[in-house]
Amino acid sequence: MNIWENLKKQGRRIMLITDNCPSYPLPTELPQNYPVDTSPPPVLQYVTLYNLPKNTTPFL
Repeated sequence: MNIWENLKKQGRRIMLITDNCPSYPLPTELPQNYPVDTSPPPVLQYVTLYNLPKNTTPFL
């Protein structure tokens, strides 16, 4: 049983929190250098990406 099956079975989820930095663009499409001859990236069903609002990082 892999990690994703365990997450589903246990009803758990993952939240990835990033600060509001311009070098972290929202993933709206594949990167330009992504190899075309490989399979598409996996869809992460149990992972949520959350970007912090501006000027909140110093308060964490």
